Amino acid sequence: MQAVILCGGKGLRMSNAPDLTPKPLVKVGGMPLLLHIIKLFQTYAIQDFILCLGDRGEAIKEYFYTLDWKAHDFKLTDKGVEYYHQPENWNIIFADTGKDTQTGGRLKRIEKYLTGDEFMLTYCDGLADISLPKLLAQHKKMRRIATVTGVKRPSAYGIMEETQGLVTSFREKPMLDGWVNGGFFVLKKQALKYIQGDESIWEEEPLQQLAAEGQLALYRHEGFWQSLDSPKEVQLVNAMWARKERPWVVW
Repeated sequence: MQAVILCGGKGLRMSNAPDLTPKPLVKVGGMPLLLHIIKLFQTYAIQDFILCLGDRGEAIKEYFYTLDWKAHDFKLTDKGVEYYHQPENWNIIFADTGKDTQTGGRLKRIEKYLTGDEFMLTYCDGLADISLPKLLAQHKKMRRIATVTGVKRPSAYGIMEETQGLVTSFREKPMLDGWVNGGFFVLKKQALKYIQGDESIWEEEPLQQLAAEGQLALYRHEGFWQSLDSPKEVQLVNAMWARKERPWVVW
């Protein structure tokens, strides 16, 4: 099965980084966020990836193109370069999907690279200890076009209840009711028919239409999940890494 990773957003909330590093290459524990996500899939024997590139996509291409000689010992011989390591067991398609294309449009643009009837989809801005086999099993069980992972998320603020001008209870950042999009999907290829073009936002009309037609199943993930949408959240997970608190590392 192939895994599609959306890597093309501008990452505007990261734009205060001095070197303008694209979000997929932001370091967590000294390793690009994108590699953490790839390693999660590899843990479950998924080795075929399609990266939907966009803004600063050339930096992602360069990182992987030069990864061997930057990260490993090697020697030059009359026969070329010999590396002192086992090569990575992955197949990656680097697909330029446009700098300003929306998430649905990026997905539509890589349709020609999909080789099977079903594939997995995720973003490059979240870490989780999700069991991909359980996600896939739920998708098979429900027999729908798409399955989305739902996660619980705490409120950003304390919640107060009030009666007659008096606070009767105060809860500091409780878990919100309901489920939010955790960013890990299993999709049948026919899900792409719900995408109209480059301006289509996957999280809006396509998912809304799938839900309205009863074609969007839910997989509930109650384990670790953390978005990385801001420098503050990156600092948070790097501090966890330094303390050796790494629940998302299942490899």
